Amino acid sequence: MKKGLFILLFAIVEQVNYFVVRLSYRNSKTLIKLIINNELKISKLSKEIAER
Repeated sequence: MKKGLFILLFAIVEQVNYFVVRLSYRNSKTLIKLIINNELKISKLSKEIAER
């Protein structure tokens, strides 16, 4: 059950990462800082979809 929940949560985070906001940063401190300051960048794929 825990393994399935982890996979589901991972899939949701990846979906958000690809289609909404960029969550992939080399440093976790950078990600936390951006979340706190509400400065997350729009994902590249999201920008490309919006242009079409």
